[in-house]
Amino acid sequence: MAFLPLITASLVALLGADEPLPRKLADDYPTAALMRNQSGAVHMRYWADREGKVFRCEVLQVFGGEVFRPAACKSMIGIRFKPARNADGSASYGMITAFRTFVISGGRGAGREFISMRRPADLTLRQAEAGSDSPDIMIAVQVQPDGSVGHCEGIDDAAETLVEGACAEAKRRGALKGTDAAGAPISYVTGLLVRYDASNGS
Repeated sequence: MAFLPLITASLVALLGADEPLPRKLADDYPTAALMRNQSGAVHMRYWADREGKVFRCEVLQVFGGEVFRPAACKSMIGIRFKPARNADGSASYGMITAFRTFVISGGRGAGREFISMRRPADLTLRQAEAGSDSPDIMIAVQVQPDGSVGHCEGIDDAAETLVEGACAEAKRRGALKGTDAAGAPISYVTGLLVRYDASNGS
């Protein structure tokens, strides 16, 4: 299972784990799937408060069978991560989109397709905007309660031109409006996976 590790940008820190994720996450494999030697993957989103505690988990897409849908979020609620940080250093709500795989080790290759699956992109741009052989990049953004994107920056060693194009598009499109556990609007920090696609016309 792969979750976004701690990522610290120059101004914004995304949610991340200081230590390995709790063992109970590894124990979430659906019994029915185990009995059938069935593998799968789940594209999911989870939200954490200013203390880094997960309060909401949402399944976005399931691959390999609906049996994996309830298992994806089963143990996420209440798990604590290192809190996200705003550009000014203050603690922030955080949201992570993750791609969790369920693969039986030692299986007869049935899970190989899920191991090699790429996480769906949060933002897809035309290849022409980046040049040839452009990699996927990550950007960190601060999202306001109205869904507008404020601060935006690249993560790791993403090329400046790619980051500028991705941030401009993220600000143009806006982002998902966030709410706390009680349903009140919040601002939050998140990371966006940006993919450059030669066949995409967006």
